[in-house]
Amino acid sequence: MNQVPSDVAIFFFQLRYWNDVSPDEKSIIEFEGSQRNATLEGLSPSTHYTVDVMASTMKGDGPREETKFESGVPPELPGRPSSLTLSDIRARSVLLSFVPGFDGHTAIRQWIVEAKVADSSVFQVVYNVSAPKARSITVRGLRPYTRY
Repeated sequence: MNQVPSDVAIFFFQLRYWNDVSPDEKSIIEFEGSQRNATLEGLSPSTHYTVDVMASTMKGDGPREETKFESGVPPELPGRPSSLTLSDIRARSVLLSFVPGFDGHTAIRQWIVEAKVADSSVFQVVYNVSAPKARSITVRGLRPYTRY
């Protein structure tokens, strides 16, 4: 969930969850805006679920944020992406496109881009972004005339 500015009063959150096989049968939990977590009860083991959450303020309902998970399956390390391609190469940015690997039974929280910079033989982090459903990332902040 995105960080909420401290001057915004959240009245309540609405959390919905459902078995992916039965998307029309949603369970709904509403809780006070001061609460920041909830427990989902009555889940079936080894079942794929979708969860979304929405905050409500005096201005109305905010957008929903959604994630998916499989119950009863502990998270594992994600697999590496494949089919990496570079395009739209510019002085300070490049577009990376890829096919995400195995998600480790949980939402991908962050993509980390590493590169060997100039003549270095060591990979270093050059960019990271939180984009759970990404299939492409625009890497920004690169140095012009630098080999990566």
